[in-house]
Formats: sequence, C-alpha cells, structure tokens
Amino acid sequence: MKNQILSFVNKPEPNILSSQTLYECLFYNINMYSTVECQSYLNNAKKVAHKICETQLEDGGFDLGYDFIFGKGLHKNNLKEGTSPELLSLTALALYSSLVDNKDEMVLRSVMKAIDWIEHRVIEVQQGVYAIPYAPDSYKKVHIINATSFAISAIATSIQFIDDRERKLKFERYLDGMYKFMFSQVDYTSEDAGLWPYFYQNGSEEELKFINDKIDNYHMAQQLYHHMIADAFYPNEYNKKSIRLIFNYLVSIIDNDGFLPYTYSKGKATDKVDVWGFASLIGCFSLYYEIYKCEVSRGVAEKSLDYLMKYAWNEGYFNPIILNSNKSVFDGHFYPRSDAWVIHAISDYYRFVNNDECVLLRSQAVFSKILNAGFTGLENHTITPRKRLFAALVNLIKKVM
Repeated sequence: MKNQILSFVNKPEPNILSSQTLYECLFYNINMYSTVECQSYLNNAKKVAHKICETQLEDGGFDLGYDFIFGKGLHKNNLKEGTSPELLSLTALALYSSLVDNKDEMVLRSVMKAIDWIEHRVIEVQQGVYAIPYAPDSYKKVHIINATSFAISAIATSIQFIDDRERKLKFERYLDGMYKFMFSQVDYTSEDAGLWPYFYQNGSEEELKFINDKIDNYHMAQQLYHHMIADAFYPNEYNKKSIRLIFNYLVSIIDNDGFLPYTYSKGKATDKVDVWGFASLIGCFSLYYEIYKCEVSRGVAEKSLDYLMKYAWNEGYFNPIILNSNKSVFDGHFYPRSDAWVIHAISDYYRFVNNDECVLLRSQAVFSKILNAGFTGLENHTITPRKRLFAALVNLIKKVM
C-alpha cells in the first residue's frame, strides 16, 4: 500500500528536457568515440554539445530543466536558473572541445560563459578555502557539498581555456581551496576510509535548520568519478587523499552482488534502487581501475554491472527504480535523464574495463531511444502540485500526532 501511494504521489511529469540528459549523453558519446573511433559517435557528440550550448542560460549557467526540493523547504527561486551540479555540462563541453582540437567556436563561447558564471558564485569559506553553493541564485550558503565536487571537475577541465594569466591563477586558487574544502569534509569511517555527508555540517545555526544526517552513496560515487577526472587535469595531494578515502569507503559497504544502498538516513538504508545513481558505481569503479589498475575496483565494477543488467534491463531501456529486497520493478517508466546516466556509466565500463558486446548493443539502443525522443520525456523528480499537497498533508499529520 505504501509503495502504491508513493507511486501515485510521484507520478512523473511529461516533456522535461534536462541538462543532465544532455551532458550524460555527451559523456557517453565521447567515451564511445574514444574507444571505437566510429564517426557516428563523434557526430552525435557534436549534436549533443550544440544542444547544451543552445540551452545554456544567458548568464552562463545551466538549468536542470525543472524545479526540485534540495533541502527543507528549499527550491529554485526562478523557473530557469543555473545550479552548480549542472556545471558538469561544462566538464562535458571541455572534454568534447579537446576531442575536436578546440575548433568548435560555438562550444568555446559556451565554455567561457560558464567560466564567467562560476567566477561570480564561488565563495571563500575561510582563508584559502573555497566552495560553491548548490543553488547560488536561490540560497547563497554551501548547503550541499557535492556542488563543490562538480565545480572542481568543471574548473579543472576548463581552466586550460583561460588565456589571461592573472585570471587563470585565480581559478587555480579556487581549485586548490576547493580540494582542501572537500578533504576537510571527509568523515572517517576507519583509518583509511571515509565518506562525504550529503549536507554541509559546519554551517551556522540557521543553516543547520535545513539539513539532516543523510549519507548519499550514489552521489558520492559521482563525486569520486569527477574528483578523479579533475585530478588528471589539475593534480592535488588533498584530492588524491579524498579519492583514496572515498573509494575505500564505497568498496567497504558493497555486497557480493555488487549492490550498496542509495542512502542512509537516521541509521536506515533505503531499499529503493534509483538506477541512474546506482549506475554511477559502475562508472567510478571503472575509471578507478583505469587510473590505478586496482583489481578490487575492476571486480566491483563487474559485479555492479551484472546487477544492473540482470535486474534493471527492460528490453529497450533500464527501469529507473527497482527494489533490492525482492528485485522487483518499483517504477517501469522510461526516463531519458535516468537512462542517460546509465549509458554514460556503462560506457565507462566498456572503455576502461571490458569491451562487452552486451554493453555496446544496449547502450546504443538506449541512446537511440533518447535521441528519437528529442532528449525529452518523463521525469519523476519534479515538484508537482500533487507532491506539494502530499507534503502538506504529511506535515499536518505530524503536527497532530
């Protein structure tokens, strides 16, 4: 009954074009072209890159494509508004630009606009320590620390495009300070392992009203992935320490099937497996193997891929939500954004671990489905009137009880 109610409340919204769908599809095509050098992947990469440029906001930011809750009562102030996690659009554009020898002027202009956006929104937490707010045009506090991880990836990959020496030095200071910030946020779970909390734990008393004790393992995998990308472009000892600690934490909690929970909150693990996030485990473990030649990371990448292929595949796309307890499908809709994350992650496996034909064929089929839909479709994370009403009822019941 509980799951039926939640399915009704969370009925997806149609016709959503998300920046995440675009940049994840660009990462996918970059991976595949880098592996097989088939011209169609490069053509598709150009098509997606230009779509990202066309949808970039005038101020240089990238809009998620819908409103969403990112804290207790917090959501975007504006219908279209850049948020810091969407800076992965800049990472993808920078990698694509390098792939085409920086000859795409449209992409280069977009890169510089995004760099401007970052420059006006970085904050100094303490002397020499920098971060970026999650949604800086709506809430100017750090709040969710993964925003800084994604900004690190964007800055490290795009700093090469800054010609002015003084400006480049400023962004290098940002990077050094952000690496230091993220290392300071590691919560040790053992001598050689640690995690990043989802919310910033060191804010003011007012800021702490908007947070809880949530630990988000799937976002942590995405963060780890982008810290590794950043380190390849702008190495840093604090970052290397963070990478080792977070990797050790993730492999310490993964089970023999390649599964680990999406989140922990109040000591409880979630049973729902949001496949777009789960797939990020495959991506980060595959990239870790490529960089460090760690057999442990190869092994867990293979196990997580097997889990995904066995329980989430739906003969044409990947079911967006399954339940780990009984491996049943909780939500069987086709969500372009969710599948874009999946094909990017499994293309990392294909590129760095094993040229698996099943991965090749399924990822091609899914990208074609996303492309044919115009990168647009259903989305279940949007704020809808139904969700607002349900939240109000829950709060009312809590007050009465």
